[in-house]
Amino acid sequence: MSARELEVRREDRRAVGRVEDGVARVLVPRPLSPAAAPLRVLESALVAALAGGEPEPVGAPQPTAWEAEALRGLLAAGYVHWRVEMRESASTDGVGGAELEVLDTGGGLRLLGFHPPEVELAPASATAVFRRLAALVSGPKRSEGATG
Repeated sequence: MSARELEVRREDRRAVGRVEDGVARVLVPRPLSPAAAPLRVLESALVAALAGGEPEPVGAPQPTAWEAEALRGLLAAGYVHWRVEMRESASTDGVGGAELEVLDTGGGLRLLGFHPPEVELAPASATAVFRRLAALVSGPKRSEGATG
């Protein structure tokens, strides 16, 4: 099999890579601050911040001033919010599926982990996100000798 070079561009960012013998390698800049720490906030605070700070319905848990400020700071330099869901084609209820949700911010990538009523925004390298995406797409590994 011949090798193929690849290039990924988004705005002023660029990543290069190579696909050879069924293996893909992508080299990307590492925009992760060593001082970055996971941020845990109310899910409603994240939803409001991503919606431009629109007020939450009456009775919904309200974010603290610290949560609102932390989210504003994280999102201030711009962001892209994306989500990938994989489900068995026969499943209509979401059972047997998996997902990956990411915030790509000016301060680096954040993996979203949901722990209702909170969500954790964990700093992650591009490599970690790529590995999670690849694992999601490839699905659960079968044990050796499994049939079917």
